[in-house]
Amino acid sequence: MTPLKLTKSERENHDKMTTFGTKTKIEKPEKCLVQGAHALLLRISKYAGLAPLKFEPHAQGWVVSVSTSVWFYSYTLITVLLINTLWTIIQDVQLDMEYSVRMNSSLGRGVVIVDILIIVVNACLGIYAAPMRMRKMMQYTSVLNEIRGAADKSAAQAESSNLSNIEHRAVIKYFVKKGKTPKEIFEDMVSVLQESAPSYTMVKKWARLFQQGRESCEDDPRPGRPVTIAEELQISKKRVGEIIHEHMNMGKISARWVPKMLTPFDKQRRLQTSKDFLELVGDNIDEICDRIVTVDETWVRQYDPESKQESMQWTKKGERPPKKFKVPKSASKLMATIFWDSEGVLLIDYLPKGTTMNGQYYANLLAQEREAVVQKRRGKLSRGVLFLQDNASVHTVRVSRQALKDTGFSEIDHPPYSPDLAPSDYFLFSNLKKELRGRRFVDDNQMKMAVESHFDCKEKEYFLGGLKALYTRCEKCISLEGDYIEK
Repeated sequence: MTPLKLTKSERENHDKMTTFGTKTKIEKPEKCLVQGAHALLLRISKYAGLAPLKFEPHAQGWVVSVSTSVWFYSYTLITVLLINTLWTIIQDVQLDMEYSVRMNSSLGRGVVIVDILIIVVNACLGIYAAPMRMRKMMQYTSVLNEIRGAADKSAAQAESSNLSNIEHRAVIKYFVKKGKTPKEIFEDMVSVLQESAPSYTMVKKWARLFQQGRESCEDDPRPGRPVTIAEELQISKKRVGEIIHEHMNMGKISARWVPKMLTPFDKQRRLQTSKDFLELVGDNIDEICDRIVTVDETWVRQYDPESKQESMQWTKKGERPPKKFKVPKSASKLMATIFWDSEGVLLIDYLPKGTTMNGQYYANLLAQEREAVVQKRRGKLSRGVLFLQDNASVHTVRVSRQALKDTGFSEIDHPPYSPDLAPSDYFLFSNLKKELRGRRFVDDNQMKMAVESHFDCKEKEYFLGGLKALYTRCEKCISLEGDYIEK
């Protein structure tokens, strides 16, 4: 192994960092003793692969031309290893003695001079091989020191030659002020910084920002925060995750989209509406649900691609996952207005293309709905229809209000911005679109047939369950003090 050597500049750097003086003065009367000790350690350090001490004459004695920190580290390590090696030799001699005594006892004789000579020879061989053994033990330390020194040197060179991102941006800003184009700036920076120059994309981006009037070279504040817990506490990221999840019982979830940031007034209205509905139902949930008729509008497309979760497939371990190409939604669509109750769909209307849904159009649909109730649900009008609709503008204009009054239906109050309390939104339409996603229809007629066949194959309990869920949701709304129901 190549001995570790210290150049003059490295010795000076070590001298600056050490607390003690770099040169240890040795008086002349002690010269012989020091030289004798040095000769012994020099032989050991040569086998161990360490840089030896270098003695130089001085006007007032002898000096050791190596930093105190290096001297202390090197020879303390040699001393420890020497003691370890001698202790190993002593243990070997002890084992040889015990073995010799045991063997001679079994033969019925005492220890003879030959046995003693064998033990002495083995001890001498151990002492002779000690430097080689120490050399092997020192290899790991020497190699680690060399690697650490090379890494520190490389980091120092990189730090001195590379510019930070902020310095790059400052240079770009300077050239932009001089009127240079991004291409010219990039070429200039590459010619000077070479491999440490920023990419052309970065130069182009920041040149555009500075041209638009930006002055700061700092990064904009980002949402969230960097991962710093593991670095500050000096523990692994795996341990951080274990503490957060298992000990603190915390989990990271994504936010859910809601129609509107509810005001205290909105929450109070949702709370009161939920209480009114629970009071209306009482213990007669089946009877009340049997009287409810609800309506809403939704868009139906000729093609609506599956979501990533809906397109999941079973694969064997090690197989490559299937690819999913991004396909846009179909531009061809129809607005469907669906009236339904606890037994099924009463009326489906598809808004003709080129026609606008307005109050008069909706008023006509209410008249058709009343006729459908008469034809399909005999006795429902006499029991009293409870009509549930949202607060869309076409539902609340004067002509629509008058048409609803003419039907004789009793309206159930519904709070605004509350699709989570609308059975059509949280139940009927979500299941319909889930089934239609991924299917491609050639025309509107085929699409209409798919919608109607979806409802025709459902049992009565399917629709009744969707309406009964409103009771549970009102209870959750009350427990949340009027806030949105996430699930």
